[in-house]
Amino acid sequence: MTADVDYDDLGPLELIDTGGQGTVSRVQGRPGYVLKEYLPGVAVRADQLRLLIERPGLMTQNDRRAITELTAWPTARVLRNGTCVGFLMPEAPERFHVRIQGLRRFLEIQYLMTPAKPMWKDDLVLPSAADRLEIVKQFARLFHLLNSNDIILGDVSMKNFFWTCADGLGVYAIDCDGFRINGHPPATVHAQTPGWADPHLRAGEATLDSDRYKLAILVLRLLLEDHHVTPERATADPATLGRLDAALHPLVEQAAGADRRPRAEAWLHALDGRPRMRLEPHVRRAPAAPSPPVLPPGRPRIVLPGR
Repeated sequence: MTADVDYDDLGPLELIDTGGQGTVSRVQGRPGYVLKEYLPGVAVRADQLRLLIERPGLMTQNDRRAITELTAWPTARVLRNGTCVGFLMPEAPERFHVRIQGLRRFLEIQYLMTPAKPMWKDDLVLPSAADRLEIVKQFARLFHLLNSNDIILGDVSMKNFFWTCADGLGVYAIDCDGFRINGHPPATVHAQTPGWADPHLRAGEATLDSDRYKLAILVLRLLLEDHHVTPERATADPATLGRLDAALHPLVEQAAGADRRPRAEAWLHALDGRPRMRLEPHVRRAPAAPSPPVLPPGRPRIVLPGR
């Protein structure tokens, strides 16, 4: 698929969703793809959107395949009279949908962050404790995949991450046009979702470190089934911290700090029960004193004046 598509060449569209930034329509002439069309007034940096589209081409083959499987990554800008009005992206796979009270919904992570509600508990099969842990690890791997390729997620919420137990455990991310390449502005500006914002984020765009803070929130809320918990609250409450494996305690405390939050790899090591290697600092030792020379038997030692 080329980087740019003319809007008039898309053919019939089927509206399937409306959000704060635009509408999402199924493109009947391109099976498996949907159009996100921005609402009038939404500022779009078309050059940055193109950089996002091209980014997977700079990744390793394995990472490129993972991006395709785990995200609704933008694949082509859509232009109308030369102006970018939206983009094409893959439609979320069917296994990330569920029917609740007859309505088709995405399996958003909000369903894992609160006890089952009467309105959907009969329609939704929640993961076992072991499966929940694996879902958490898959999200940590997704953060690692993106951050290791210098991609900052920025806004994270209960709405833009999906999960599934159907046909194997899986996770999925949408709203990828809000991601940005480190050192570049985002293609579209997303507001920071209340309850997920980094309290120590300085003025300006989200950073890799603020991504790590949001990963900490994601891990805590999925493991504790609590959509209010934060690293700060968990650290301040021994009862909350005590519900977590002891290997996670130092990571939660570190995440509550102002910077240098744990990377995704640290969470994966702790969640897998694998200890992190600690290398002893290199100590420079003083050279050993030279041994006195061995003199031949019977030969007197010469002592110089002043020695």
